[in-house]
Amino acid sequence: MLYHPELIVYLWLMPVLSLIVLPFLFKAGCTLYRLTPWGRTFFKEYSTGDNLVASQERRRYPRAEIGGAVVRVAGTDECCAANVSNISKLGICLRNLPQALLAEAEKLNVIVNTQAGNFTMLVKPIWQRSHDSGYLVGAEVDRVYSNR
Repeated sequence: MLYHPELIVYLWLMPVLSLIVLPFLFKAGCTLYRLTPWGRTFFKEYSTGDNLVASQERRRYPRAEIGGAVVRVAGTDECCAANVSNISKLGICLRNLPQALLAEAEKLNVIVNTQAGNFTMLVKPIWQRSHDSGYLVGAEVDRVYSNR
């Protein structure tokens, strides 16, 4: 009969190495590589308190922080004021929106008053989180109209 104990040991050792030991060695190697100057440029991660820098690096258009600019937001039947947290070419983050406004409309009109004129943005809410006095909403900018 073809019984070789060495062969059986090697056949059991291969799954143990490939499923347990090799991923552990790979993770440890990546962690050590991140500590080197070459690893920091390769992984593009910078440690911050809330790790927003790493996610910002992956954005096609960077966000511009806006210090609480007030805009008007209109849904289907309701209108309210909101604060702009940040904005980019394709997205906007709004603070202090009421839940009733978010529940009724799939798309929102955001009216921005500037010295250059009034602009209306049609935005689609992507995510929302509960915030101090309302909701924090991330929205994708669909269209921008100039109301000059």
